[in-house]
Amino acid sequence: MGGLVLRSLGGLGASHLPLLGETANWKATVIIIGLPGILLAGLLFAVREPMREPAAQALGKAGQGNIWLHLRQAPGVHVAVHLVSALTVFTGVTLTSWVPSYFIRKFGMSPADAGVMLGPVNALCGVIGCIASGFIGDRFVARGAAGRRFRAGLYWWPVALLSLFGIGIASTATTALAWNGLFMIASGFGLGTCIVFQRGYENRRQYFASAERP
Repeated sequence: MGGLVLRSLGGLGASHLPLLGETANWKATVIIIGLPGILLAGLLFAVREPMREPAAQALGKAGQGNIWLHLRQAPGVHVAVHLVSALTVFTGVTLTSWVPSYFIRKFGMSPADAGVMLGPVNALCGVIGCIASGFIGDRFVARGAAGRRFRAGLYWWPVALLSLFGIGIASTATTALAWNGLFMIASGFGLGTCIVFQRGYENRRQYFASAERP
């Protein structure tokens, strides 16, 4: 969407916005893209506050004041999952922030064209990765494999590293775009696994029993 808006504004340059006057097009793009979010946020005032369960019921015997007891039950699982989550976000955000500039500088693309090209690929491949990690995680659970759903997340790091190397050495924009798509699929595996981990807070005994299975 950012690429389409920037293209409609005429690319790099400046435009006249109501109330704001003369505004650089890259700033105007951010403002225009952000306006629907402000409107949608206002709809939250129409959402009724949901009923909330006491923390002790949501976490079993480990109530709100016993979070450290909850963490000590499976410290290796918590450290590994939160570390993977942090690294997944770190690499994913870094790549999505850097790769448009990479296409602009290496392949001579305009910012608008880079955004229009990368946006659909990132969105589609990210969704494919998240859904695929669920299917593969289900297979591991059905087979009783060690680590169960966590096992799916193990595949994302080597694929992501290979994809980053491929993007760096790509000689054409198409090749770099394909490697970028592969990275996004792999990133979906990492994010999907981290989301599955939240189920452990709802049923921690059964979850940790399966996660720590040899």
